[in-house]
Amino acid sequence: MAAIQRHAVAPVPPVPLLVAPPPRLPHTRPPNPSWHLPATLLAGVLLPRQSQRLWRLWRLARGVSRCPECWQPQPVPQMSHLDFLRQLRQGEPVVLRDPGGADLVEKYNFEYLESQMKGSDWRVHLVPKGQRFQRVYGQGVGEGMVTTMSFPDFAGKSLSDAAHAYYMQVPFSGRPLESLGTDPYGSDMRDDRRRVLQWLRKLTEEAELGELDNNQLWIGRGGNLTPCHYDKAENLHLQICGRKTFLLIPPDQTFAVYPYPIDHPLDSFSMVDFDSPDFQRFDDFADVQAFQVTLEPGDLLYLPKYWWHQVAQGSGDNVSLNFWCAERQADQMSIFQETSPRCRPLLAHRFLEDFTGGIVRRLHAAKALPSSFTAARLLSELGSGWAEDTPEGLRRLGSMVRGRLAELMGDLSEEELDELLRGTCAGDRLVECPATEVTTASQGDLGGWFADENGSCQS
Repeated sequence: MAAIQRHAVAPVPPVPLLVAPPPRLPHTRPPNPSWHLPATLLAGVLLPRQSQRLWRLWRLARGVSRCPECWQPQPVPQMSHLDFLRQLRQGEPVVLRDPGGADLVEKYNFEYLESQMKGSDWRVHLVPKGQRFQRVYGQGVGEGMVTTMSFPDFAGKSLSDAAHAYYMQVPFSGRPLESLGTDPYGSDMRDDRRRVLQWLRKLTEEAELGELDNNQLWIGRGGNLTPCHYDKAENLHLQICGRKTFLLIPPDQTFAVYPYPIDHPLDSFSMVDFDSPDFQRFDDFADVQAFQVTLEPGDLLYLPKYWWHQVAQGSGDNVSLNFWCAERQADQMSIFQETSPRCRPLLAHRFLEDFTGGIVRRLHAAKALPSSFTAARLLSELGSGWAEDTPEGLRRLGSMVRGRLAELMGDLSEEELDELLRGTCAGDRLVECPATEVTTASQGDLGGWFADENGSCQS
């Protein structure tokens, strides 16, 4: 394929994805002598949990809630083909410069896409200006909706509607496209697809990533943001038009970004508002160590499964294409054994919530446990100690849960198991699900919710 012709462009100002957090804990870098910390807090490689909590409370009491613009994420490496494959096989994010797909970069503007997509209606996210595209909408979850419109309508309204932002999310090929019943793209775009798929399949075979599966073409006018979340499959993201900035957080820092519970509509999203974090509630977020990269047209990002990522579009028209590789079906033990150890905190919280939730639901159904005793309470007491009124039988079940976790996690110490249990409950993250209907884009839903001027809902 032809090489991409890069043109001189004005530098893009950095996208403010994160406010600067407080200074890191003493165990992550040497303390500043001006802090005058008690020596007892600095003893050991890892501080006891109680000392960490005292240190954070001291910091917040002193008003140290943000550090003055001194926090910088590490850059994601950008490599040539062979080095890209080597980094990818290690399960680390990496960018391939000037990959295949150069012809898409040269021609995939709104005019070309309209000529190839004007005959069908397409799924579009619609949110109030300034609201994030979180792909799940409903009262108590977030304003927005998923609707359908023709490409000419989308192109016109996304420019003229000053009150809302628009983001088109449509399948590009394969199984997702087959669900539409017909191929809605023009002949030129079908040729584009054949060439890109041929190149991507060769790349995934070389990288041993597995078979290409789900995919999406993303089209927007820029300046919007998708909040921090993770995907359960390996992801290849090709930037075609405009720029996107990815903030990436490794899965071993899952508890520091406080995921929503698994039965919440925003499961797989972070509870933390990265632009204005509540350090009183989410104090571990102060220690997050992130990576960041801005993709130029023609760049390909490998994003490993379970890595947290927040995505900000640069200004101006924005088009990108991403493919997820098929997830291998495996039993629970195999998933833990075959997944990178740095993913285990994320897998652990999902297992704990699912396993204890199932136990408590069955006990409620059998009327063997008061309805006021929740799975969240069971998990909390597993991590911090049993309450006096917790039945002995439930304590034995708790020991079974802990034993199963130890079996799945391998050679962890009792202290490390305690940390996993406490992390699962930290920040009051086991919140109740909102009692409302939601629209979930990934499930093919249409509809949504907006608040009117009086705060009531409009679907």
